[in-house]
Amino acid sequence: MAKSLNTFSIKNLTKQFNGNVVLNKLNLEIKPMESLVILGPSGIGKSVLIRTMIGLMRPNSGDILFNGKSTLEMTNSERKDFYRQIGMLFQESALFDSLSVFENIMFGPMMNENMERDSARKHALELLKHVGMTADDLDKGTSELSGGMKKRVALARAMALNPSVLFFDEPTTGLDPIMAATITNLIHTHIRRLKTTTITITHDLMAARTIADRIIMLQNGHVEWSGTYNDLFKSKNKTVRAFLEPWRAAGMVKPLR
Repeated sequence: MAKSLNTFSIKNLTKQFNGNVVLNKLNLEIKPMESLVILGPSGIGKSVLIRTMIGLMRPNSGDILFNGKSTLEMTNSERKDFYRQIGMLFQESALFDSLSVFENIMFGPMMNENMERDSARKHALELLKHVGMTADDLDKGTSELSGGMKKRVALARAMALNPSVLFFDEPTTGLDPIMAATITNLIHTHIRRLKTTTITITHDLMAARTIADRIIMLQNGHVEWSGTYNDLFKSKNKTVRAFLEPWRAAGMVKPLR
């Protein structure tokens, strides 16, 4: 039996800005249907890593393989197919202010797949129901939405093309603890339902606790540590221990049973 390919294989990835090295010969393998969390404080390269993975930034050196194919060498047709397989929830939701909830959710299928409007509305309503919203929300403008509702709409949009990979960029940032937990639980529910490969970047340890199969931490541009949520509490790694300390002091973290 042929060996199955990892969804992403990142090889010696380096990215720098004006001589400042953010990613330094980083290597990472992401398995199919794995929920990977990239954990850590701001400024360590988490966002740069995923933006490079999806092609919003080009690395200075190294390679990124998606299902065995270099994303850096894709033809226009291959790249279009690559983007069909990816959903993204951006940190600030990144909804289009001039479009309704329905138009935001179905922007990709209607623009790129020529989905008819009636079919698109039905699909958008199904997606809204999955994220705990109703038909009454379908034609609302983004100015009528709370921060938590915007996250829900952005999650529905990320799922609109039934992607094989979902990226979440700080999905709980800016939310109160109750709404952060709600969004985290929605993400957990839907990555299991869709059986997608998921890459989440966050500094929220409670979110990582809920959704992660595996956690990595970056330091000095490479993967400093990798393991499960419970492994965090056994680690003697200085980066891990420093990150955990404020959470421990607040009594907010403990291993899973």
